[in-house]
Amino acid sequence: MLELLDLWSLLNANYDDLCGERYGRLTAIRPVRCLPGVGVVWQCVCDCGTVTDPVRAGNLKSGNTQSCGCLRRERVIATSTTHGMSKSPEYVVWQGMLQRCNNPNHDSYPHYGGLGVCVCPRWEFSFKDFYDDMKARPSDKHQIDRLDAHGDYEPGNCQWELPGKGSKRDQ
Repeated sequence: MLELLDLWSLLNANYDDLCGERYGRLTAIRPVRCLPGVGVVWQCVCDCGTVTDPVRAGNLKSGNTQSCGCLRRERVIATSTTHGMSKSPEYVVWQGMLQRCNNPNHDSYPHYGGLGVCVCPRWEFSFKDFYDDMKARPSDKHQIDRLDAHGDYEPGNCQWELPGKGSKRDQ
């Protein structure tokens, strides 16, 4: 019965034929019904392959609806992903460095933060800056090393070093 009412509402409506028209990532495929005070609502297919729930023609034309929701999800991911490296070995090293210097509950704090060793502000507040300065570790065996064992973690005083290769930490 609903199908007949939908067909009847469309037969008696004056509307633009949007079939095949693209609006953002959506392509209108068929009118679904005409709603009083709303107008025609359309079923669309998104570039990702999803067939949408009915969308108001006005929302398509104005750009208020541009996808099935995939565009919004992609934008959220893009804005909330700062570097995409939170599982990288370099990120783990960066976190360890911060913990040794800033967390009094960390086992190694007495040998680092407890002795006044700090992380420079550039690195403390930005993994991206740390990575830009230090680059990728040459191998999984490399560790961060301070050239001056009494100096801070900062550009110019740090390098990637193999354990036991003259590292100040190992002496």
